[in-house]
Amino acid sequence: MNQVNSVRNLVVFAIVSFMVSHTDAAAAKCNLNPFYKPICGSDGKTYGNIDMLNCINIHRPFHRRIHVVRKGECAALLCPSYEDLQGPWSSDTIVCGNNGYSYGHPHQVRCLRAFIPTINILHEGGCTIREVRKSLNRHFRKKACSAPRRQFEKNIVCGYNNKTYVNPFDALCSHPRIHEKLGGKCFCPFQVSCEFATRLNRSLYNATRAEKDRYVVCGSDRRTYRSHFHLECSRRLNRHLYRVSNGACKKDKDPCPQWLKFIKTPTPVCGSDKRSYVSFESLLCASSRIRRNLFYIHSGPCIESG
Repeated sequence: MNQVNSVRNLVVFAIVSFMVSHTDAAAAKCNLNPFYKPICGSDGKTYGNIDMLNCINIHRPFHRRIHVVRKGECAALLCPSYEDLQGPWSSDTIVCGNNGYSYGHPHQVRCLRAFIPTINILHEGGCTIREVRKSLNRHFRKKACSAPRRQFEKNIVCGYNNKTYVNPFDALCSHPRIHEKLGGKCFCPFQVSCEFATRLNRSLYNATRAEKDRYVVCGSDRRTYRSHFHLECSRRLNRHLYRVSNGACKKDKDPCPQWLKFIKTPTPVCGSDKRSYVSFESLLCASSRIRRNLFYIHSGPCIESG
């Protein structure tokens, strides 16, 4: 009997050892594919790309593996009429379009692509007075005063006269030569940080390297900022940005995760190369391994070219 149990234990041990070695070998194949090319799985969930789905399937029994239903996101983008798209959208994901209009969500711009093929997103956060003035071109005051967006666009800006305006169109209509203080509403945290950053730039203009290094901080985008105020000022354009540590960023740390098994739900972002990435972390990985000087544009996937 003892001999039978010993043989049985040896067989079980051999099977477990094979499964562990097979799982480790399979896990090693789960290298990060940072690009967002969504597919809809048979479980009704959207996966960032086929490699992410394959990586998840490796750790599932064969009879429970998820199959590809179709390319693209499971939930189709529902677009309202053109008139509704021009109206206000309630959202905290405001973005600036290349036409000088600020939109409540990247999806609003994606839907408008069907009517305006040339529309795209410049950056996260509302358009500045300078960007709106440039888009209006000649007779910009008259156009700003007559623009319907002056009445409903919620993109608060602060002028150098320390007056808060509902949006750049209202500011240009009231004071055509006005300039903007960066950061949004006057005396809000972003605007105060931008003001302090400007003052610090002036005070450190002739400072030594050691004096300048005293204020340096490292951001979550693996970029070094001149001070915490500079980082906070930049946060209005990147919701994923926060301070990681004091001092310059260290370049010896690889931001790329080894496996994809923990990335189950994609949170896509758009990079400066006009390509969509599975997550903000994936974009950082791409900037480290694939393309240098790659930076974040806005949350959500990039708008495909028409």
